[in-house]
Amino acid sequence: MQEAFLVLARRNCFQVSTCCYRNEGQLLKSRDTSVDQGLDYVASWNAGILMSSDLKEAVATHLKKRKPIFAKL
Repeated sequence: MQEAFLVLARRNCFQVSTCCYRNEGQLLKSRDTSVDQGLDYVASWNAGILMSSDLKEAVATHLKKRKPIFAKL
């Protein structure tokens, strides 16, 4: 299974370098941790990378009960 993840991470490398870096780092970190610790690590990474304008839009749409309009990447 780990080989399949590494193949996927390498394929993503050609699409977006940041994505590959994150995938590889998370895979390496998850080797020596429990599932719960691995999920916490991924959640921390995702929170750190989340764009502030997207976060504001997500909160506003939740409060106003409308569909979000996120910026193009």
